[in-house]
Amino acid sequence: MKSLYLPESSYTPEVNFNIEEKKFVISGKSLPPDALDFYEPILDWVEQFFNSDQVPINMALEFKLDYYNTASSKQIAKLFLLIRDSLAKDLVTIWWYYYEDDYDMLDSGQQYEKLIGLNFKYIVMED
Repeated sequence: MKSLYLPESSYTPEVNFNIEEKKFVISGKSLPPDALDFYEPILDWVEQFFNSDQVPINMALEFKLDYYNTASSKQIAKLFLLIRDSLAKDLVTIWWYYYEDDYDMLDSGQQYEKLIGLNFKYIVMED
């Protein structure tokens, strides 16, 4: 299986799922005009990868989002559900980054954790 890299744009986050470096990060803003279209290859990749034997032990999937819209939140929830229902769910921790004064982003992570049931770790980002 190959790594997945999508560069950041004005409306979409950078997606860097690098298998060789064991680096799995989504960062930036997520406001794609068509969230279903943007997230489809990401969800396909996640489903394949997390049901393979390539998932490293103690894997961190990092979410460093400054902002995301409602359509993106639904796709992010789908991503978490794919991981929860995968063979590797117990190997993964979601590292949810937020700015110290961004209580909405912290609350969003806590809601995902509560609803989906994956292991989350919360990390304050520097300005």
